[in-house]
Parts: sequence; structure tokens; C-alpha cells
Amino acid sequence: MGLLPLIFYCPTFCFTIYLSCTESFEMMFLLFSLFSLNSITSLSPLAGCLSLCELYLRKNMIPSLSELSHLRPLTRLRVLWLAENPCCGSDPSQYRLTVLRCLPRLQKLDNQGERSGFL
Repeated sequence: MGLLPLIFYCPTFCFTIYLSCTESFEMMFLLFSLFSLNSITSLSPLAGCLSLCELYLRKNMIPSLSELSHLRPLTRLRVLWLAENPCCGSDPSQYRLTVLRCLPRLQKLDNQGERSGFL
């Protein structure tokens, strides 16, 4: 069973929680998550975070865009930052098109919105 490291930053301290894939339902009401600069390889623990609106996963180890299938149930997700993961590949236009097809409700991908060539 895989574990997802969750690192929470506050002005005075930092702590990490390891969330097992079977515990994802406990984060149902998470609205914003900053998981950049970790070693996350799977998005499956986030599938139960149905209230999630913004997800920052920059510079992780997500191997494939097929991981995005775990985010499809997140109908409120509007912002996703996935840049600098192995899944982004070498063709930025193909990457963006694939992400948009999988998650059509996104308004911002990798810090670029609709007016910045998103579509």
C-alpha cells in the first residue's frame, strides 16, 4: 500500500503526515493543497478530496499523465500546477492538451490561465 507524504508549512513550524491510499476519504473537505517539492508518485490518495479547488504538485515524481484519472472525480478543481514532473514530457503543447481533455473544468494549469494560451 502506497503512502502519500503531506507536508504542511506554517510560519513557525513544518510537519509531515503520511496518508495511506485507504485514508484519502478523510481529506474530503480539503480545499487547497500545496504538495510541491516532494517525491509524490501517485495521485490516487487525492481522489476522495471532492472539495479540492487548487492543487500544487510541481517538482514531484508523477510518472504518467494516466495519474490524472484519479483527479477526475474532483469536479471543483480549477487550478493545477503539475510542471516539472516526469509526466509532463518534452512536448508542452501535447501535455497541456492531454491535461485539459482529462480535466476540462481547469481554469489554470501550471500558472497559465485561459488568456495565457491555456486553450
